[in-house]
Amino acid sequence: MKEPETPYEKAAKATIFEPVKKQIANQSLPYEVKFPKYIPFEYEESNVFLYGWDKKNKDVVTHIRYLSIEGYEQIDKNTSKPQQIPHVDYMVSNFERNYSTASESNDHEEIEINEGFTALFTSDDFGKNMQLIWYKDGMEFTLEMNNCGYLQDGKAELIKIAKSI
Repeated sequence: MKEPETPYEKAAKATIFEPVKKQIANQSLPYEVKFPKYIPFEYEESNVFLYGWDKKNKDVVTHIRYLSIEGYEQIDKNTSKPQQIPHVDYMVSNFERNYSTASESNDHEEIEINEGFTALFTSDDFGKNMQLIWYKDGMEFTLEMNNCGYLQDGKAELIKIAKSI
């Protein structure tokens, strides 16, 4: 019997659509996305990236990025070395992608976001990159905050972003 595809194998086969504005994304999706109302820094927001994960594009992932304006302004434009801009990534899917795998690992902390539901929190050893992931009402939500080690309490900020959705 053939093993089911991993999320990574499915991602490799995903249909990638042109990025669109938030309003157009919500008109095009089989579900409504509520976007964060709070980001802990002044930001520039990307368009929404849409990915179809099956042949009929019924399983869809949305992804939006909030780039720190201050971080972007501090980039050295005279180097070709990769530079890390503080940013928040927010992804929503109408199917379970990574939650089961995350919940089975031992490197997460369960955090209550609002009464009645919890999220799984993970962080790198330096507190520079962190993630919250939760599954609710058939939808998977992922919030990632990257290159934000300068924030006094990044974990609290990530939770605050989640509560603003």
